[in-house]
Amino acid sequence: MANVQISLSGVSIQRLRMDMLSDLTAKLIQAGASAKEKTTKEEVALVKTAAKEFNAAKVKEKTNQSTQVTQQYFETLKKRYTALGGCLTTAKNCGIHDKEVAAANIIPKYANVSSVFALKSEAIGRIEKAIANLRTVKDADFTTIGALELLVDLENIIEEYRTAVISRVDIKVEKCKSVVTARQNLMTHIQGLLSAIKYAQDCRNGSETELVKQYNTIFGEIGALLKQSATLRAKNKKDAN
Repeated sequence: MANVQISLSGVSIQRLRMDMLSDLTAKLIQAGASAKEKTTKEEVALVKTAAKEFNAAKVKEKTNQSTQVTQQYFETLKKRYTALGGCLTTAKNCGIHDKEVAAANIIPKYANVSSVFALKSEAIGRIEKAIANLRTVKDADFTTIGALELLVDLENIIEEYRTAVISRVDIKVEKCKSVVTARQNLMTHIQGLLSAIKYAQDCRNGSETELVKQYNTIFGEIGALLKQSATLRAKNKKDAN
């Protein structure tokens, strides 16, 4: 009777997204507790160590990238908000009645730049609150002083920050040299583990059959997710055309 062998079920470890690789690794390590052979246990331990290094590299780089991206948004928002304040100051003292009236309606709702951007860690929340206060004033007043476009721009930048910053950070993290190196090291050890299991199955009378069955279930689940994602992408592409 042939020994049960590892089946990756169409899964290419090299092509897995970082989140899926992390999920797969965690499951392999957990199931690895049932390993019987010394070599297999040693390989599981190596995978566990490599996984810690990979996760540490991701967390460190994500923190770095989040800080950099947030700083970029902070500076852009501050410039736009300051420009809005400049429009108010100009309109207030311009001598044109309509503009002065419009500015007078807006100024009580305009929070000082220094108070809104005093703390970088709180700037996004404070600017959202400041914009909400300004939005209690009618658009016509902003149009009169030539500031409506600035207000809309501020709202768009905030929306972009909330919806896109995470994905932008993730893309940069995936390209970071330390993360790429740690990822490759992890995949190398996973391959070493799979090779140790194959050796046990071929040369040790199928001594890791229990572990193989668990691993095949894990790879099967990942494969099903990948197939589902591919089907959904194909459908969306077809619908778009």
